[in-house]
Parts: sequence; structure tokens; C-alpha cells
Amino acid sequence: MNGNSLAMKVVCCVLVFCVACSGEDEASTDAEDSDVGVTMDADSDGETTTDTSEPETTSVEDVQTTDTAMQDVAEPESDTASPDTAAPEDVGGSADVAEASEDAGSPSQSLFWTCHEEIPEGVATAPDPPSYSAGDCPDLEPGFNTLELEPGLNPFEDDNDREFMLVVPEDLDEDEVLPVIFLWHWLGGSATRFYERGEIQEAVDTQRFLAVIPEEKGDLQFRWPYSREVEIMPGRVEEELEFFDDMLSCVSEQYNINNDCVSSAGVSAGALWTAQLVGHRSEYLSSFISLSGGVGAEPEGIFDPEAILPWTTPERQVPGIVLWGGSSDWCIIDFDEASTRLEYHLEQDGHFFVECIHNCGHSKPPMEGHDGLSRFAGLWEFAFEHPYGVEGGTSPYEAQGLPESVPDWCGIGADSATEREGECGEDGCQ
Repeated sequence: MNGNSLAMKVVCCVLVFCVACSGEDEASTDAEDSDVGVTMDADSDGETTTDTSEPETTSVEDVQTTDTAMQDVAEPESDTASPDTAAPEDVGGSADVAEASEDAGSPSQSLFWTCHEEIPEGVATAPDPPSYSAGDCPDLEPGFNTLELEPGLNPFEDDNDREFMLVVPEDLDEDEVLPVIFLWHWLGGSATRFYERGEIQEAVDTQRFLAVIPEEKGDLQFRWPYSREVEIMPGRVEEELEFFDDMLSCVSEQYNINNDCVSSAGVSAGALWTAQLVGHRSEYLSSFISLSGGVGAEPEGIFDPEAILPWTTPERQVPGIVLWGGSSDWCIIDFDEASTRLEYHLEQDGHFFVECIHNCGHSKPPMEGHDGLSRFAGLWEFAFEHPYGVEGGTSPYEAQGLPESVPDWCGIGADSATEREGECGEDGCQ
């Protein structure tokens, strides 16, 4: 090699190094100039800011109007809405075990599977359901069943019998292993109304799961123990938690259930209780669905029995759907405020969640079903796509995107949804 040739090679190398360094500096500068703050303010004007404070207090008002005001609020009626449903061949979620992509913003090397697939080796599994508190479980049948809770939890009540509806696929195979979804009704609802208006029999038949629909006890003004009313009723929250434990225990004893696929879904008052259940029973729950629900603020000052209980940090991360009717979702309480506060805590604790915001207030979500599945098939699909062992804070949706069953007014995480525009039906809160 001659001297001129060698000199030219040295100059080229120096130039390449300089260009590479220049590009690296520019990238670093751009990163430093970017604003990575995420707003947690429900009243944000769109600016990107960081807010570590909770939304303002949510409380119940005008209690005397409760029964009439919320009788039909956010009810899944047969002529109403639900998320667009997946095609029959996609029931239960994606069929393939997918690896999350770093480019999609999810951790690499994460495995995803569904509740209708075999669990991969080496992943965490849910503990066995607790034992029935009253000894031997009664024989369960499709339809209404009665459980006797352990005496003494609520000193104000001598009768601790509780009822729930069990919904089973009509063509259930004795060897079939199924997910379980608990469904908590709204303020003016009942187990029967949830069953009918939610098209639950059709859902369990086509999407293959067991539905457990608890009946309220009837001793609480707001149906479920999610308000500070329970602070003057010793043991009332624990009694409801035990009711959940006992239902899960007896159903698992007599049916082949997938312990790694136990979900809770609630509408309005039932959604407010579902948020409390997540905080107290995350060791059993694989996912949750909140339809016009939320949590209250930390109590300050004078005792208010109508205030909603605050968030309780779960032992583990539980993925969920947080859906509500936008800034006009108000009926007795402000569900816009309560839902955004729930999202605040979920984000602070690192939970994965899908946010869905429609523009129809505290009324029937403007959703549609198709392909022969029930109107709410997309909600149940979310539960099947997020079994217990999926790594905390992750989801197949991060790598694959939201499925077709999710409306276009949904997104991943807080402030991700573009609120729906369009006509709505009659307001559910008169």
C-alpha cells in the first residue's frame, strides 16, 4: 500500500467518526428538549404536565332520589350497546402465544396466551380458591343458589344467607375447563336483570365461561359496600369479601374452572364495588372491568357516610378496562371524576388498563356487536386475553394493538382515548 492511499484511508475514518458523533449529539439534544410529563388532571387543557395529586372528592348527593335516578343507569339492555365483538374463530382472544415487541412499548421476552389456551411453563399461577367458610358447599345448579356465610361477621344481622345466580353453558362438557367472570349489578338492578340485559346466557354459550352474578343483600343504601356508610357497620366489607370467597370456593369445587382466569366486572354501583374488590382480592383476580365506576378520595375532615371509599393498593397488578361516559357521566355522583381518579391510582401502581370514553353520559354505551356473539363480547374477550400469569403491567395489546372488538374511542392508558362523537340514546339518569 503506498503512502497516498494510507493517508486517504485515515482521513475517511476521521470523517466517519465525526459524523457519527455529530448525529449522537443531536439525538441527545432532542431527547433533552422533549417533554415526557404525563398529566393526571381530569380537567387538563391538553398541555403536557405532571400532576401527582388526586382528583377532588367524590360524594353521593340527593340520596332520596337514588332509586329512581339510577334505576336504569348504564344497563346492558338487549337493544343496547356493547363493544364490537370478535369473529367466532377469534373467540377468547388471539390464538398464538405472542412475544411483546420493544418497538411497541412493551417489555421484550414476554409471553402472552389466553384463558382458553395451555399455560406456558414457568409463569406465575393463581393460588387455589379459599375454603368455604360454612363447611360443606351446597350442591350448585344453573340458576339461583344460596350460601350461608359464617355467622358473626356482621353483628347487626342474624341471617347471613346470600344468593347468587350461576350461568353455565347449555352444552357444557364435563371435561371442559372454563374462566369465571363475576358480574356485580347496578344500583337499581338485580342478578336477573343483569342476566337478561347483558345477554349472559348467549355470552357463556358462545365464548365459553361461567358467569357468577351476586345478588345484593339489601341492607345497604347503595347496594354494595363501597361508601363510607360501612364505617359505622363493623365487618360489612369483610362480609362481602367472604361472600366473594365462598362463591369462588363452591363454584371451583363443583365445576372445572381455570383458577388463572377469574375476573370481576361491574356496572355503576357494581363497578364502584369492583374497584374495592380489586384492592382486597388481587391474589385471586386476573382482570377487572369497570363500567361507569371508580374510587373516592382520601377522607378529610368531617365524616361523610355518602362518600365513596378510596383506592386500596392491591398486592399485585391487575389489568383492567375503565369505561365511562365522559364529562357528563354524572348521576348522584360524578363518575367522570371517580373514573379518572381510578386511572390515576392504576397508573401510579403500574397496572395495565384500557381507557374507553363515550359521549353519552351515565347511560347505555353506544356499542354494537356482530358475528353471532353477544353484544358485550369485547368485554369478556379482554378478560380472556389477560390471564393471571401475564407479567404485571404488560398486555398483548401493547404489542398487537387493540383488537377489533374494542371501539375506536378506546386507548391504552390514561388520556389515550379520543372521546366519541355522535348521537346518543336517552339519558339513563333522569
